[in-house]
Amino acid sequence: MLGVAGPGAVRVSQHRALIALRRHIAAAPVP
Repeated sequence: MLGVAGPGAVRVSQHRALIALRRHIAAAPVP
């Protein structure tokens, strides 16, 4: 990470997770 502990780091982590999730959903075949 950037070495920053606190709400900021948590937000960045959640934001990255959300982007990864959206990419996964977008890449997944839609029935």
